[in-house]
Amino acid sequence: MIEQNKRFLELAETVKIEIVETGYACLGREWHQEEVCSPYSRLYYVISGSGILVILGGGNREKRERLLLPGRVCLIPNGLYYDYRCEDRLEKVYFHVNVRMQDGFDLFRGCEDSYEFSLGEEYPERIKVLYESSDPADYFALKGEIYSAIARFITAADLQDKAVRTYSPLMAQLFALLPQRIAFPVTIKELAKALNVSESTLAKRFRKETGMTVGSYMDQLLMGRARQLLAAGNRSIGEIAEELGFCDQFYFSRYFRKKQGETPSSYKRRYHGRG
Repeated sequence: MIEQNKRFLELAETVKIEIVETGYACLGREWHQEEVCSPYSRLYYVISGSGILVILGGGNREKRERLLLPGRVCLIPNGLYYDYRCEDRLEKVYFHVNVRMQDGFDLFRGCEDSYEFSLGEEYPERIKVLYESSDPADYFALKGEIYSAIARFITAADLQDKAVRTYSPLMAQLFALLPQRIAFPVTIKELAKALNVSESTLAKRFRKETGMTVGSYMDQLLMGRARQLLAAGNRSIGEIAEELGFCDQFYFSRYFRKKQGETPSSYKRRYHGRG
């Protein structure tokens, strides 16, 4: 007898883990930044030394201090505001990841705290050895470790229901279409035509299933992509503006500043640092 877990196959198709950037870092007091808000989730494997995160209060919540200690792995969610610093020395292997859902957003987006668990003091050294290896088998072993950690963080953040959220066939078609159309401007008229439905049908269905307008959703996707490109630091603002469909970098700068509260140049300078 053969049985298929259809839910497993659906998740394999709709939830993707993207490793955006990785690195090994041995840091000192220069590792210090305030009001960070990353366009990806950060996964830290602390090997030695220590660091400090200060989770900035949102709404009525007060600041919370978190220690980065050896033998532990920490996840800092996409979109969380926090400060970080090192008072002496911090050695870590880090991964910038997106756990992208069917709607294009990161699964951890909107979480209001960081999460961590203990691996044992010797375990992060294994992560370092795997990371520095050129053996393909070690690459897959390390990828398995990352996936396992993310699974534990999904449980810790109580995101199981969010991860398995399903949409109607029309929305599934739209979400499959959008990665090729994240550019300014994209109108609901264009999307409705591509999906062979009326604008009113698409607008109503979208708001019912997501709780937001198509325009608001596209703005969030576009800004998320802009922040990621700027944070990477390897492309000019003009090149980024062109990729995102803006007529010139000055119009892109005005748009970005209106949405983000700072210029693309300022954002790029703050996030060009690694880790």
